[in-house]
Amino acid sequence: MNSSHSFSQTPSGSLRGTGGSWGQLGKFPRAPSVHGGAGGVRISLSFSSPRCLPPGGPWGSRRGNSLPAASGKEVMQNLNDRLASYLDKVRALEEANEKLERRILKWHEQRDPGSKQNYSKYEENISHLQEQIMDGKMTNAQIILLIDNARMAVDDFGLKYENEHSFKKDLETEVEGLRKTLDDLTIVTTDLEQEVEGMRKELILMKKRHEQEMEEHHVPNDFKVSVKVDTTPGEDLIKVLEDMRQEYEYIIKKKHQDLDAWYKEQSATMAQEVASPAAVQSSQSDIHELKRTFQALEIDLQAQHNRVSLS
Repeated sequence: MNSSHSFSQTPSGSLRGTGGSWGQLGKFPRAPSVHGGAGGVRISLSFSSPRCLPPGGPWGSRRGNSLPAASGKEVMQNLNDRLASYLDKVRALEEANEKLERRILKWHEQRDPGSKQNYSKYEENISHLQEQIMDGKMTNAQIILLIDNARMAVDDFGLKYENEHSFKKDLETEVEGLRKTLDDLTIVTTDLEQEVEGMRKELILMKKRHEQEMEEHHVPNDFKVSVKVDTTPGEDLIKVLEDMRQEYEYIIKKKHQDLDAWYKEQSATMAQEVASPAAVQSSQSDIHELKRTFQALEIDLQAQHNRVSLS
């Protein structure tokens, strides 16, 4: 049984003498309040008593008053009697509260005669579930962080994919252009090979014609001419002819080397410029010029060989 007693005296009336006010008396103590419930009974008692005595009363004032000093004692005696009666009432109320508490306990026992339920296991389950909830919250936060990171990575990969896709398209366009250029170069190379093959055939025919002409113009062995010439000692003709032959061979070799170098240079330049039709036309004209130059050099070489052989 829970019980508490609080006493406070608050006079609200007034006793006034000839010399001044004695204080406020009136509104004597309120009735005590009783609070009962399933868990116990709380009793709150409040009494009124003077908190302070004004300085103008018969005990602190030098002024004359009509009340004698004994009236204050009577008032205090009256208050003490009242306090005693209230204390008796408090005791009676405490006894009543005890009886009420016993009745309440008996009522609870009759209603629920079993032992009190043990909720400790439920508390353990609740604490365990709370821990699981906290762990779940932490796991959810980590998963959300991973999702955000994955989303950022996906965005980065998307940008990289777009860049690579555009780069791939550019490369495909360049490869297509290079394929067209390669096809053009293949066609030009085929034409050049055909022209070179034709030039070789012409060269073979020219050699055959030259051999035939040389055979036709060759002096027969039975035709002899005797010429007597008065020779004077002079230079050695064999040596002169040998020098002339070496000089012609050197000139022919140098021209051949220059022609090969020029041909390689022109071929490289033509391979670089063969993509445009104008370059193809100029290359074809250069090829014709080369043919003429080559034929002229071949004729010159053959003539030099003939001169050397005749000498």
